[in-house]
Amino acid sequence: MGDRVSVSFKDNNGKESVSIYHHWGGKSFPALARHWFKEHYKQPEHQGIYANKVVVQFLAWLGKHDKSTDSIDIVEKGFDDSDNGHYTIFTIDGRMTNGSGEYIE
Repeated sequence: MGDRVSVSFKDNNGKESVSIYHHWGGKSFPALARHWFKEHYKQPEHQGIYANKVVVQFLAWLGKHDKSTDSIDIVEKGFDDSDNGHYTIFTIDGRMTNGSGEYIE
């Protein structure tokens, strides 16, 4: 039971970060992560920033702004995000895909 979802970031070298799993995040959590990324990395010099660096900064921002961090875990594999699946945010352009590879606007 929950509204499980996971999010990761992928840089222009093809390296993907660890996943951020949110038990109650629903579809709004990936949207929040993408919005945060696009706001914090607007400048062209940030395109393609390292995926793991983005995860650390996003988690710090979540903690600072008290965004339900009690239901968040960092995972690599073997987690159940079956309610809403996994989303990947690309650091080169801020695009986001769902677990089926479809781009989400």
